[in-house]
Amino acid sequence: MLLPAGKKLVGVKTFSVPTDLVELVVNMTIGQVQVHVDRGEGDSSVAFPPELGMQPLRFTIPDLEIDTIFGDAKEYPHDINSSEVRFQLEDQAEDFPRGFIRLVIEFEQRDEEIHGTWHGEMDNMKLRVDLALKTLLGKISYGDVRSKFTFDLNMIGVPGWALDPIFNYSDKIANLTEDAMVSIFDNGYVRGGFSARITEQVEPYLGPDPVIVGVRVTDGQLIIRYYNN
Repeated sequence: MLLPAGKKLVGVKTFSVPTDLVELVVNMTIGQVQVHVDRGEGDSSVAFPPELGMQPLRFTIPDLEIDTIFGDAKEYPHDINSSEVRFQLEDQAEDFPRGFIRLVIEFEQRDEEIHGTWHGEMDNMKLRVDLALKTLLGKISYGDVRSKFTFDLNMIGVPGWALDPIFNYSDKIANLTEDAMVSIFDNGYVRGGFSARITEQVEPYLGPDPVIVGVRVTDGQLIIRYYNN
């Protein structure tokens, strides 16, 4: 919120609430987010719970194609689905001076996540999406978006000449998924839906017509600065 030079807000109040209470309530909705990674144009997606009023957003993971003197080989992801999504409010950090929202997404383990010429397993899959806390238009929101997808890859029966391309492909799956998450969450439509959902959890405690002008997480407390119109 921009103010004329030399001016400051009058009547600004401070409210704090334990982060675990906010997480408990928000997770009832955000915990329903579903991530699906699959082969095909636009066949990977992030689906949001109905309460957020957002359509699924789609992205593409291309096949890996290897042309060699031994013949052609192809690998691709197959029907990878999230099993749990957790919303967390994290304390201030060097890269996030006001604190940040972390979405931790875990996946089903079915031992057949990579299909094609050979089969592979992606174990211990975990996708993190970090959202830098800020205020926007008088509400709790987020700014910078970062993502990290980690997993252990175990390929079955793969000859030595194919190992480097396949393990490079696993990096590509991770990078494309991370890029897709950043693109999806760094989107005004998604940002607005999350902002509304988080803010409505605290608005009842802020009095009539609150305008939030500051937010941070410190020592397990969500601290909000606001005034009432």
